[in-house]
Amino acid sequence: HILANTLAYVGITTSTVILGINPSWAAAELIIALFVAMVVVTVALPLLFRSGRVLMNIPPSDLDGEVQAVWNELRHLDGVTYARNFRVWHLDPTRMMACVHLGVSSSAELREGDILRLTRDKFQSIGISRNQVTIQISIEDSTGFSEGKPKGLANTEDSGESFEFHG
Repeated sequence: HILANTLAYVGITTSTVILGINPSWAAAELIIALFVAMVVVTVALPLLFRSGRVLMNIPPSDLDGEVQAVWNELRHLDGVTYARNFRVWHLDPTRMMACVHLGVSSSAELREGDILRLTRDKFQSIGISRNQVTIQISIEDSTGFSEGKPKGLANTEDSGESFEFHG
């Protein structure tokens, strides 16, 4: 923004000097104005598109492959019976957020804390420092029927991990 303003002022000054030296070069002002406008537009459009993606909560396109890989890894963690409501979006131009709901078998070898830590590490490995992970424990009876019981909600961010139990 500052560069565009500086360029505009330099353009105005240059065209004024040119017209002061030779008033018949009136086209110089138009040429310089068009050049400044092209530079401003080429700088502003990418900024406009990046800002629009953040404001519309559109997932980061530069991480599509990595996000898909994390999604596949989460779905196949030991003890995870399902994964759903997986979303990734920009909080601002530099920070991203992710959320996921994981169903975990009550007979799983990995405990909720282990799954939360693995999930957080997977998100952080691709630059997502803030995340929300909901874990639902599936209690299986002798008939194979499983009933989901919400176990906890975890919010993690740069400052560390917190875990709240709801029951």
